[in-house]
Amino acid sequence: MSATCAVGDRRRVASGPTLGGGVQMGEHQTFEAARRRRMAPLAVAVSGHPGVGTQTVAAALRSRFRLCCTVIGDADPPGGADLLVRVIGAGARRCDVRACRVQAPLIVVAGKADVRDDARAAAAEAAGVLGRPVVPVSALWASATVGPSALDALRTGEPGDDVLRSYGIRGVAAAQDWLAAEPLLSGAAIATRLHDASGIDAVADAVRTVSGEVASLRDRRLCADLRLIAARGAAREEAEQALVGVHL
Repeated sequence: MSATCAVGDRRRVASGPTLGGGVQMGEHQTFEAARRRRMAPLAVAVSGHPGVGTQTVAAALRSRFRLCCTVIGDADPPGGADLLVRVIGAGARRCDVRACRVQAPLIVVAGKADVRDDARAAAAEAAGVLGRPVVPVSALWASATVGPSALDALRTGEPGDDVLRSYGIRGVAAAQDWLAAEPLLSGAAIATRLHDASGIDAVADAVRTVSGEVASLRDRRLCADLRLIAARGAAREEAEQALVGVHL
C-alpha cells in the first residue's frame, strides 16, 4: 500500500466510526495496512527484452519458490515490488545495462541456459558488461513436470513436439540418457534431475544475498507511510511509537 493510497483512504473515511481513544476506524485500518505491507510475502517484478523468456522465468519462480511475480515492460514502473529480476538473453543488451542502473534490490538471470553451449561463460561475460553477478538458468527445466504420457514418449525414443517444447532438445536428450541408464526411473525423478540441472537454486542464493537490501527498502517504505499517517493525524500515537522501532 503506497503512501498516496494511505492519504486517499484517510480522506474517504475521515467521518467514519471511531475506535477506542478516538482513532478513526479507517485510520486504524490504514496503520495496520502499513504494518502488513512491511511483513507481506516478497513481491517480485520480472523484466527483460522481448524473447528472452521473462514469462517462463516468472513461472519458474512461482512454481519453485511460491513467489508473487509480475512481468513488467522496460517502460513500466515496478510498483510495490521488493525485488527486481532482470532476464537477459545470450548477452547483455543496452536495455539491460540501463535496467541494471536502478537503485533497488535487483538480480540478473541469463535465461534459456539449456540452449547455450556454455551458459556459465556467457553469464560471466554478461556480468562483466553489467557490473553485476549473472545467474544462468533454464527456467524450462526449473518448472518441468513429467507425467505418464511424457514419460512414455521419452521411453519410446521418439518424443513429439509437445515433449520437445516442454523440456527442450537438450532436456529430452538428458532424460533419455537417464532412462537408458536407469529404465525404471520415474517421471518425478526425471523432473527432479531437470530441476537440479536448471540452475534455479542459484537464484535462491542470489535472493538471499540481497535480502538485507530488501529489508532496508521495506523499512524506508514503512517509515514514509508512518510519517504520513502521523502527519495526517491518522492513528498518530501508534504511528509515532512504531517509528521508534524502524531501523534505517
